[in-house]
Amino acid sequence: MPFIPTLTLKDRLPRPFKIRWLRELMDLVDELYFEYGIVHQDIAGRNLFISDTTGSILLCDFAFSAQIGTVRHGQSVYLGEIPRCNDVKGTMFFLYYLITRDPQYSRYLLSDVDENTIMDRPKWVKHAGVELDYDVDTFYNELMAWVRKRRDSPKLAHYTLAPRHFEIPDPPEDGMEGWYLGRSHTMREMEAGRTTLSWERPPASKWDKSRKLLATGKYADERPPVRLMHVPDPKKGFPQMGMTNAALRGQDKRKQTQDVVGTEDEAEASKRRREEADE
Repeated sequence: MPFIPTLTLKDRLPRPFKIRWLRELMDLVDELYFEYGIVHQDIAGRNLFISDTTGSILLCDFAFSAQIGTVRHGQSVYLGEIPRCNDVKGTMFFLYYLITRDPQYSRYLLSDVDENTIMDRPKWVKHAGVELDYDVDTFYNELMAWVRKRRDSPKLAHYTLAPRHFEIPDPPEDGMEGWYLGRSHTMREMEAGRTTLSWERPPASKWDKSRKLLATGKYADERPPVRLMHVPDPKKGFPQMGMTNAALRGQDKRKQTQDVVGTEDEAEASKRRREEADE
């Protein structure tokens, strides 16, 4: 995929947002499913943007995508089209938040939200800062007509039933069952020089559940280590600032200058402390 220097629809919303982009997105979701047997499963503003060259909507980040009827890497479960993450549901929530800016959906997991909560038209109240090239009714009606059509359409049982399906090779294994090689998102961010957070807390399996654990990785009842202080010899007093170790041991016979032994006031104070200790 070529690099496209633009912001996603999460970071920059075109003014106005055009209904043709909604139509393009619905057509794209249909093409992936019916033509290729692929489900994206993460349709959201952060994965959508408008091309500066073609002016069309584009979908990126297929990290959660899968071929219908296959086993997810590292798991032994039938995947199919996961109802709680299906692309029709993702498109619905994308458009709903784009129009309403409902704060409860500013951050959400597709698997944790219910599309029935946004089906009613009265809930689709346009945010004052959002501009559309058609009224909300037009957007809503076109979306819901597509939703009903998709729900009534037959479901694919396996990606090989799609006319333009293709094979995807398995990722390389590292010798451990259920694990595959690859770089984490955090590692990629670090390599790119972006700011990342170093999580200091230990794994949950190692927590002492009876104690409160702070974000620093320390327990709340832990006390900072005690810093020990050296007790001076009562006859010698404190060492003079700036004196060499040899001079302190009496091995350096050179005359100590004021820069080495410190100021004259410091020397007098040290002498007075020694005299008081001898008394």
